[in-house]
Amino acid sequence: MPEFNGPYGIARSVPAERLVDHPAVASWIITAPRYHPLWSQYVLSAVTLDERPGFPPPVLQRAGVTHEINVVTLNPEYGPYEADTIGEPGRNLRFLTPVNVAEQVTVTDEQAVQLAELAARAIVDGRLEPEASNGPGRIRAAWRAAIQETVDHFRDPHHGRAN
Repeated sequence: MPEFNGPYGIARSVPAERLVDHPAVASWIITAPRYHPLWSQYVLSAVTLDERPGFPPPVLQRAGVTHEINVVTLNPEYGPYEADTIGEPGRNLRFLTPVNVAEQVTVTDEQAVQLAELAARAIVDGRLEPEASNGPGRIRAAWRAAIQETVDHFRDPHHGRAN
């Protein structure tokens, strides 16, 4: 199971078998106590925005988006949460609202998985904050810019320069 350690916390990938029958193509449980004094765990997910039986229809921010990268605070009253036990009886995720980050993009499933991995690394390295209450406008703008720059790189890794 992939794991990243950094000065701001630990990110552990949720095993793929835990995501069966769920619209997430990748999820990470992040334990990062430096971002908030009352809770320390977050789930970061890359979710496909296609229609799925048993799930409400996705709400698209604009035409053509395929995935959403989101970060949600996990309710500490039900934790701690472990990536390898998600979905077991009594081990479902419990969230605090509102959602901290929700950015919709147009990418492939593979690119969405890469985005989630890069974002998990950025959180534990202290480059992206998962906790929107620390300044929602600033934090969401930073996420939007980082995600868009990465998507732009996926589309043109040479950034307009000749190979």
